[in-house]
Amino acid sequence: MKNDLFNKLKDIKGLKILVLLLLIAAVLIFLGNYLGKNEENVKASAGIVREEYEKEVERRVSEIISEIGGISDVSVMVTLESTVNYLYAENASDGKSEYVTVRDKDGNESGVIISENMPDIRGVAVVCGGGEDPCKRLEIIKLVSSLLDLPENRVYVGGRN
Repeated sequence: MKNDLFNKLKDIKGLKILVLLLLIAAVLIFLGNYLGKNEENVKASAGIVREEYEKEVERRVSEIISEIGGISDVSVMVTLESTVNYLYAENASDGKSEYVTVRDKDGNESGVIISENMPDIRGVAVVCGGGEDPCKRLEIIKLVSSLLDLPENRVYVGGRN
């Protein structure tokens, strides 16, 4: 009697896991249909995300440099290494690995994105009033290098004419 009950409970637990997996699959399919991003839309949005990221870093670095005494009229330009990198969901079974895809309402397939990684910063150029002063220049280089985890040789600071 106890063994029969135990076996039934085992089957119910397995059934719950199966139902949970089916629900997760249904949610992924629904999200894929709801979002409806095909590969071209993802590539276009990656360019926008990259530009927004670049502009936001420039704005924030410019703001903090402007707070330094004796510095005025700050312009910052940031150069990025590459584009945004996406990590896609993979389904591994029987030694094979394949990407998890969803279809949108138009029948287009796209991968399920788990995360997106912003590109590394290659270098920064700063032009500002007061940037010609060697002490201020060094202070700005150290600030930008610390903020963005860049080696100092990848940061340029120049003064305004």
